[in-house]
Amino acid sequence: MLSLILDSILKGTNDLDSLSKIYGVNKNTLIHILSELEGISIVDEKVYVTNKISLTISALTKGVSPKLLSKYLTWSEFESEVSRILSNNGYVVFHNIFFRAKRKWQIDVVGFTHNKIIVIDCKHWKKTSSSQLREASQKHYERTISLIKSMKLAELSLKTDFAEGPVIPVIVTFISRYKGLMNNVFVVPIQFFNDFLKEIDMIIDEIPQNIFSVKGIRNPVRGEKLP
Repeated sequence: MLSLILDSILKGTNDLDSLSKIYGVNKNTLIHILSELEGISIVDEKVYVTNKISLTISALTKGVSPKLLSKYLTWSEFESEVSRILSNNGYVVFHNIFFRAKRKWQIDVVGFTHNKIIVIDCKHWKKTSSSQLREASQKHYERTISLIKSMKLAELSLKTDFAEGPVIPVIVTFISRYKGLMNNVFVVPIQFFNDFLKEIDMIIDEIPQNIFSVKGIRNPVRGEKLP
C-alpha cells in the first residue's frame, strides 16, 4: 500500500482527500503513515516532498520497492547522497576521480579521514543479480588496487589530513539486499551506508586481511605485491 501511495505522490497527486479515496484509507491513517517518512511535509491537507533523497531512503527502510523508487532518483542524486553521508561522518570527499595505471580508470567517490580511505563505486541499479554484483565487485577490487598503485591516491591524500590507515573498497547499491564482503569489496545498500560508516572500525578489525594498508603517501598494500 505504501508503495502505491508514494508512487502517486511522486507522480504529482498530493491532495489528502484524493489519496484517501483512491486507496480507501481514511485521512488520519494516511497522515500517520506518511508522518513516519522523512522528506515529506503535510500543509493544508496537501502532501509536499521536501527532500526526495531523504524520502527515498526512508521509504526503502519501510520496505517500499527499490525498483519503484529508483525511477524517481537519478544517478547523480544517488552519488550526491553517498557523498553527503560521507561528509556528515567527517570524511573529505572527492568525486569522479580519473587516473591512469596501465589503462584509464574512473572512481565515483573517494573519502578520506586521518586514518582511513574509502573508495566507492555507486550502483544505481533498478534491478540486480548476484552475478552482476560478483562481476562489479571484482572490477571494483581491481580499480582500487590500481588507484593505490597510481600516484593519484598520494595526490589526493596531500589535500587531506590523512596519515596512514586502510583503504576500503565499497560498492553502495540502491536495491541490493547483500550486506557484507564480496571479492574483498564491501557491498552496502544505501539505506545502511550511514550505519556502516559508524561501525566501520569495528568491521575492519574483524577482517584485517581483506583491507589494504597505506602509510602516508607511500603505497604498500597488505597482501599485494607492488611493482
